[in-house]
Amino acid sequence: MIPDQNIPLTPFDSGLSLFPRFGEQAWALLNLILAVLGSIVAIALAARTITQKRRDRKQPVTEDYPEAQKRHRLTWLIVALGMGFAGVILFLITQDLTLPMVLIDWWTIAQAVIFGVQIVAVMLVFKRAVVTFETNSEDKNFSRKVKFGRKIRQPDSPQKPGYLFAGWYEDEMLTHPRDFDRRVDRNIKLYAKWNKV
Repeated sequence: MIPDQNIPLTPFDSGLSLFPRFGEQAWALLNLILAVLGSIVAIALAARTITQKRRDRKQPVTEDYPEAQKRHRLTWLIVALGMGFAGVILFLITQDLTLPMVLIDWWTIAQAVIFGVQIVAVMLVFKRAVVTFETNSEDKNFSRKVKFGRKIRQPDSPQKPGYLFAGWYEDEMLTHPRDFDRRVDRNIKLYAKWNKV
């Protein structure tokens, strides 16, 4: 039970408006939601980065990992974390929770932009390389995603009637065989080579 009958059970009981009236001061619920979501994303990203670093120390994966790719990932990681904290700081600076609540206000646009930039940065942090396998046979071509700097497992050999599979090659002329112990540092296309039986 709520002892004071003047306190509404939900914001909608008090006639929650979508936007503050002209000259009215209020705080926006959507700003709070975006700030909390942004901080959750930042905390989860930081925790995942720390656990990944620990895992990488046990099993190093950076032999062929290009320095530019490392800088790219670090830049977007910093942007994603910074946007999470920026959203919280913006909320604390612009919202007064002692005022009446509305659903959105002009600061909601800034909160949404910050959250959107954070989500794009997170997607770029976890961007993966695509390895496409051109079978040159009746089997369908297929692709696999792999984290930059990791090895990709060699797929099962495709089948082609009257031919023997001779391996995967990095060029259409079939002159450079793929070494599957090498780490993937970019999107690549591999081609199947066939020898007539």
